[in-house]
Amino acid sequence: MTYAFNYKPNDQLEIIWGGAYNQYRGKHYGEVIWAQYASTGFIDDKYYFGKSQKNDFSNFLKVDYKLDKWILMADVQYRNVDYRMYGDDDKVKNYNYHPKFNFLNPKAGATYLLNDHANIYASYAFAQKEPVRKDFIEKKQQTSRSNARKNAGYRNRV
Repeated sequence: MTYAFNYKPNDQLEIIWGGAYNQYRGKHYGEVIWAQYASTGFIDDKYYFGKSQKNDFSNFLKVDYKLDKWILMADVQYRNVDYRMYGDDDKVKNYNYHPKFNFLNPKAGATYLLNDHANIYASYAFAQKEPVRKDFIEKKQQTSRSNARKNAGYRNRV
């Protein structure tokens, strides 16, 4: 489910508020596809089985403001991830994880209009993301990942 509300009181200001809710449910299993010496097993038997559910809720607020030859932008996203996984894996038996994550991801930028066809811009963004299921099973990384990006450039539309 996604939603968005736009508010534009004049030509200079635009505000967008929106978000999404997503749910993922998955079954993770390994199947026997071949065995030379399978005394009690059969092809397609499952040798491990686990379940996962991820509830992902996010909200964002974006503001664009035009001032003469400048376009200023600010954006912030709040994200909540509730992850549940349990069962067996080919590497780990009887796992049960229930991590929860809350993220605040800000972004800001500015564009200067040189003329009708060209501009220069700069932006900064900080983003965070939850580990994937494999990270928990293999115990590689069970904390969030973050990434800061700085971007600047020149655009020319012909």
